[in-house]
Amino acid sequence: WDVKSRRLVHTFGGAHSDSVWSVAFSPHDPSLLASGSIDKTIKLWDVSNFITPRTPPFYDVLAEAEQRSFSSYTTLEELAPHVEGVVELILFYTAAKAALRHGNIDVEERNKFVHDALEAATTKFRVDDEGHVAAALLLVIEKAKADGILDKHEARQLDRQAEKASTYADARFVSVLDRLSQIDRRLDNHDAQIRATNERIDAQIRATDERIDAQIRATDERIDDQIRAAHERIGEVRAYAKEIDGLLRKFKKQYRKQLKRKAAASTISTIIGVVTMGTASGRVTAIEDVSRSIFNKIVDFGDVKHVLKAVETSSNSDAGQDTLALAGGKLEEWVDKPLEDAVKDEKIPQNLVQVAALVQTCVLLEQAAEDSEPDGVSSIDLDDSPARPPSPPTAVPTDGTSALAELKARLDLDESITEIPVDDKFWLAFQDFFDIDFLDIGDSAQEFCRKRIDRNGNGTTSPLEWRVFFKAWCRSGMTMEEYIKGKQ
Repeated sequence: WDVKSRRLVHTFGGAHSDSVWSVAFSPHDPSLLASGSIDKTIKLWDVSNFITPRTPPFYDVLAEAEQRSFSSYTTLEELAPHVEGVVELILFYTAAKAALRHGNIDVEERNKFVHDALEAATTKFRVDDEGHVAAALLLVIEKAKADGILDKHEARQLDRQAEKASTYADARFVSVLDRLSQIDRRLDNHDAQIRATNERIDAQIRATDERIDAQIRATDERIDDQIRAAHERIGEVRAYAKEIDGLLRKFKKQYRKQLKRKAAASTISTIIGVVTMGTASGRVTAIEDVSRSIFNKIVDFGDVKHVLKAVETSSNSDAGQDTLALAGGKLEEWVDKPLEDAVKDEKIPQNLVQVAALVQTCVLLEQAAEDSEPDGVSSIDLDDSPARPPSPPTAVPTDGTSALAELKARLDLDESITEIPVDDKFWLAFQDFFDIDFLDIGDSAQEFCRKRIDRNGNGTTSPLEWRVFFKAWCRSGMTMEEYIKGKQ
């Protein structure tokens, strides 16, 4: 289709097997057309053979007037805005005269159509540089004057406008040429400047690249020297640390060995003396049987957990409970006394002296074991030792008995209860009592406390277990959160 004239130009038969819903011309080649169909195909067409030159609007209107049988007046009215050249002006002029001759328009209507067309032509026509258009326009004006369409004044005015348009066209043409020459000269100058600038920029880039390369090489060499020196220093430090670590390991082993020997010797000698003293008194009671039962279950007096387990397993009877109750009540007093003074305490019944000595000794060994470092230490910290942590909060009691009583009160337990359930309610009260949160400390914080408070794993804790744990914490001088983190 020619959309200007609204006429069919060509039909492509058998193009698609179904309806075509989209067409588009190539943006790079106007003669290439693409058609898309419901038959799931896209076809390309070369329409260059079917493209006709654009018809000026004047002739399209003329053809339409003939097809639709416009009246002469309507035809002239539709043609007037599309008079854009000398040929079209002559045809329009001829059509106006013919309409007048056939009586389709009157003289005034003819004169107005021609006058308006001539007046528009002097400003709208594209005047050529050789003056052909202007000369033809002057001939039409002269003819209109002869036919009585224009008077002398109107003809002279239109002549001036035509000559002026021609003169302006010549001047514009010359001016355009001058401007084009100036632009060419300026472009040549710009090209020269651009070439010079490019050469200068290239030289600067080369110089900068060379300077940067030299700096990079110097920096690389300096960094390599520093790295080599650092590696040498690291090797020296490693050798020194290894030597210190070996000496420290050796010292720790000797120190632990000496402590175990001293503790074992002191424990055995004290217990032998206590047992001898208890036996000599001749007061063999159920409590003495409990004490003897405890001694018989101990294989290694240097193993603190082993000794405490023997004490716990021998406390099932009423006598055993009385023994542990008395030992627990005196624990605070015994643990702060030298071993010799503790076993000579006159306030302790003779048949409980051996239990008092045993429990007091185990408490000391337990605290020494918790304060010592494990054997698995593989390196040492060469930094300065940190400052001693602050003392436990003043809101928490500083003795195990008072602390246990307050904990029982929080759990709504009677003071006479000796086995405290270690359950969820206990741990909530524990955290509230020490103002801590296991989730903030770490995943294994609760399990760490459980192993020290419920040593037998039976879901309960005794006053003795609680006091041993509480006393070890008090001696650390830390808050409970710091103590748990440090021990972990």
